Amino acid sequence: MTDPARSPRRVLLVERNQDLATFARTSLATPEWAVDVKAGAATAVASAGHDLVIVGQVDASSEDDDVITALRRHARCPLIPLFRPSLWKSRAAVGLRASGPFLLAMADCRSRIDQHLRHALMPAGMGLDWGGFQITLKADLFEYEGSPLDLTEVQSAIASTLMRSAGEIIPKAVLQAQIFGTKPAAPTNVLEVHISRLRTKLRAAKTDIAIEHVRGQGYVLFWHPPLSKTPLPQPEPYLLVEGARVRFPELPG
Repeated sequence: MTDPARSPRRVLLVERNQDLATFARTSLATPEWAVDVKAGAATAVASAGHDLVIVGQVDASSEDDDVITALRRHARCPLIPLFRPSLWKSRAAVGLRASGPFLLAMADCRSRIDQHLRHALMPAGMGLDWGGFQITLKADLFEYEGSPLDLTEVQSAIASTLMRSAGEIIPKAVLQAQIFGTKPAAPTNVLEVHISRLRTKLRAAKTDIAIEHVRGQGYVLFWHPPLSKTPLPQPEPYLLVEGARVRFPELPG
């Protein structure tokens, strides 16, 4: 039950299709959070004070990747996709708003909103246990359920970047800049190749996370199967002291 003394969290939906935006707003709003709608990316960028931004289809005249980058810079809060690609294959059927796939996609989005508003994201620059993953970020060491994932340097960087913003849209240009930095421009498909190989290793390790591509927007790391009640893992940071893991509460003051 919502505390009457506490204002609902604010969620911003960016969607240019008015009918879809209206139905999505009705489907996603709860007493725990209020949903505002902006049809244009420019007005969304100018908005402030939201705890989460949900990105649907943005302006047809804009470069989607540039819009997402601008939203990330100005919103200062997580950006997540309205539709999980594996659940909602085509926007051509937006008129079928009572269809099973659409309602399933809306239920999944509500679940992801709840996860982001209730749980802190993974901090950067430290060793962590995150769900079944054991990660020493500075050493690019990834393990899952105690077994090394044998990730390359680039794959480790991709996994670290996406995990730190789990569930959020990371534009390809932003991801590529963070991974390759000031190195010479790589072939246009090199990021996709690394992500494909990373997905293969994650599947082989039978992890629950999936890296999906949202067309025209970027990549999203989903941390659980659709509609799962499993909460976003809470990061448990540690330091390596003489080869042993020491939890922060156990460190001397």
